[in-house]
Amino acid sequence: AELRQPLGLAVVGGLVFSQAITLFITPVIYLTLERFSGTGPVTTPEVAES
Repeated sequence: AELRQPLGLAVVGGLVFSQAITLFITPVIYLTLERFSGTGPVTTPEVAES
């Protein structure tokens, strides 16, 4: 059982890392590319009429 501990740590670490990429990093990259492509929502502030 002591010899399997590093393997278990690698498997669990890989699963956690994979979940982090899937849930956080992929959407951030997608939104960034969408913003730079010009098809995303307009984020420029509107000028107030005075």
